Parts: sequence; structure tokens; C-alpha cells
Amino acid sequence: MSCYYLVMRQDEKIAPTNPVSVDVEKSSDTSSHVVDKTTYAVAAIFLGSLGVHKFISGKPKTGIVYLAVTLGTVILTMSGWGTASIGTYLMVLLGVIEGVIGLLKPSDENDNISV
Repeated sequence: MSCYYLVMRQDEKIAPTNPVSVDVEKSSDTSSHVVDKTTYAVAAIFLGSLGVHKFISGKPKTGIVYLAVTLGTVILTMSGWGTASIGTYLMVLLGVIEGVIGLLKPSDENDNISV
């Protein structure tokens, strides 16, 4: 924190004043989280259809969507809707793609990536 002094005379100072600062709150959609690259990639590839990698990366709403689509299509498939499993296949495919993208991202010295 910096302080500013107004100098009245060479030997006399008045109380410091703080400059006006405005805190800008980031939207949760655009914020990025730093996660371990290997953990994120493995979770995305093997558990991506359940949204585990989204929970790890601090995006629980998206993780809930992944989980709901997967469980919903599994329930529909078990109840006799044969073509309903396409949602599960889509979530698996998205998880694998996001895992590969995570593996290809450059990491810092601690093997962390920003997602």
C-alpha cells in the first residue's frame, strides 16, 4: 500500500491519504483457476463424463451439468430409451477432448495449468 504526503513546508507533513481504488469483481465465467496438470487431465479423461474435472477446476455449475446429463441419459437408457445414451457418449467425448487439451497446455514449474 502506498501513502502520499502533501508537503506544507520542508519540515512539516500532514496525514497520509490513500488513493481511491476500485475493486472490480471478476465474473465466475471468465475467472481461471490453477490446477495440477496431471490430476486435471486424468480426471477429465477417465471421469470426464461425471464432470469431476470441472469440480477440480472450480467450476461446480458446469460439473453439475455434466453429471446431470450423464445420469439422466443413463436413467433414460435403463428405462428403455435406447437412443438416450447419446448424451453419455457426448459427455465422455467432451471429457476426453478437455483432458487432451489439458495435457497439451504449457505448465508452470510446478506442473500447474490455468483452466
